[in-house]
This record gives sequence, C-alpha cells and structure tokens, in this order.
Amino acid sequence: QEMERFQFESHNTLAKSSHLLLTRQPFKDVECEKSFWIFSKENIFRQWCDRAITHQSFENVILLLIAISSVKLAWDTYLTGVDEDTTEMQVSKALDIFFVIVFTLEFVMKATAMGLALDKGSYLRDVWNQLDFLIIILSYLDLFLSGGSLQAVKVLRCFRVLRPLRFISHNVSMKIVVQS
Repeated sequence: QEMERFQFESHNTLAKSSHLLLTRQPFKDVECEKSFWIFSKENIFRQWCDRAITHQSFENVILLLIAISSVKLAWDTYLTGVDEDTTEMQVSKALDIFFVIVFTLEFVMKATAMGLALDKGSYLRDVWNQLDFLIIILSYLDLFLSGGSLQAVKVLRCFRVLRPLRFISHNVSMKIVVQS
C-alpha cells in the first residue's frame, strides 16, 4: 500500500510538472521571429533559452549572483592600494572574470530567446535590460583596460556602483518602487 501511494504521488507530481510545462506560453510578448537572424521560434536552442530564462530557479540563481557580486564590490573597497600580487587581489580578479562570464551568458540566453533589439519584446527594448547590458560592456572594458593607469580606467571603475542596480532590474517589486 505504501508503494502504491508513492507511485500515485510520483505520478501526480510528474503530471502537474508536465501540465505546467505544456500550458506555459513560450515566447510570451516576444514578436521576434528569428533572434540574431538565425534562431527561429521552433529552434531547439532558442526554446531551451526561453524555458531557462523564464524558470524561477534561473532568476533566483541570477539574483543570488548579483547579491554576491555586490558583496564582492564592497570587499573591493578594502583592497584599495593592495599589491596586485596578493592572494586577495588574485581572488578579486578571478571573481570579476567569473561574474562577467556568467552575466554575459545570461545576456546571450535572454537575447537568444527574446531577440536582441529590433522587435517588440526584444532584450534591448527594456530599459532595465539596457542597464544590464551597459554594465556588462563596462565590466569588459574594465577587465581589458585594468592593467594601465589611464584616467579612463579610473572612470570606468566608478561605474561599478551600477552593479547592485542589476538587483533592481531583476526584482519586479523593486522596479515598481524605483519607477514611481
């Protein structure tokens, strides 16, 4: 009897999960027919990206990484003037690279699923996504130009304070508060 109950509960859970997957509207509010002029809405990779970016776990992981990135940014303020060869600086640089790669992957997945910019519902049509994209570009510039003592590099580092704003862009409630 215990085995029958387990099988029923397992089947019931699977049925609910399947129902949610089947009833979810793919590409909701996305008019782009071919993202990057390559991926149609029938493309398996684009469908996978759409399912991934709309899954709550994906959003939770991104929010967690944004929070960790913000803590890392605060930690960096204590590293001012520390020698580049120290373990702390090496860890800081490795974390910067890790975060840039992860947030770039998030961008690629979202732009693939939604389209980049031309159609309604595309990634860059949203102001908050524009902010995310700007932060990614500035992060790459900071990484590639960080070896020099250029004044431009120091200015780019000031833009690091935009990183915590990514948290707002991923939190619907916070967006409403900021926009009002």
